[in-house]
This record gives sequence, C-alpha cells and structure tokens, in this order.
Amino acid sequence: MENRLLNKPSKRNLEWSEKDLLKSVEKYRFNSKENEIKEKNYLRINNTNINANDVAKIIKEKFNL
Repeated sequence: MENRLLNKPSKRNLEWSEKDLLKSVEKYRFNSKENEIKEKNYLRINNTNINANDVAKIIKEKFNL
C-alpha cells in the first residue's frame, strides 16, 4: 500500500474519501476563469493534455527558474 495511504487512515476509507471529494467539488472551485486573475506572477495552465515534466518546463520558463 502506498505510504500516503498508510499514514492517512481516512483515505483508506474509500466511501468517506469519495464523499469528501465530491463535497469539496460542490463547495470550492478548483480552476480560475480565463483572465480572472490579473497578477503579474500568475500563470494559468490547462494541463489536461500535458505531462507533468512539460508543465514544469513551462513554469520554469515563465518565471525564469
């Protein structure tokens, strides 16, 4: 079993975990809207079809890291 699951008993309860996730989806918005945030150091990335390494490269380039 994954380390994260070993250390989080509540996450092993799949029924509770799924209900908690669905409740969060109803309560919170996890994505910003187009042009919603005007901050200089903000980057909106739709990573639906981009792997994690490519997203990291985009972030590194944007913020000169």
